[in-house]
Amino acid sequence: MEISLLAAVVLALAVAGFFLGRSRALATAAGGARELRSLPGHYGYYVAVWGGAPGNVACHAAGLGAAATAAVCFGTLGQRAETSRR
Repeated sequence: MEISLLAAVVLALAVAGFFLGRSRALATAAGGARELRSLPGHYGYYVAVWGGAPGNVACHAAGLGAAATAAVCFGTLGQRAETSRR
């Protein structure tokens, strides 16, 4: 699997997790956001981390290592991927 496709999938999972976690937290609070113990965004970030971290670990296990981390964290898909293939 190409590094840019893998990074896009991991990023899409994290973004989808953020919105799903945030909406789920708001849906479970009967009185709205005031009934939550934290801000709704915090619940979204928590789900995003748990959705994106395993993908990043899988990239490292597949041998993509630093190129995968740079692609996901810094958005330098083409630049870092080309230097790590040499």
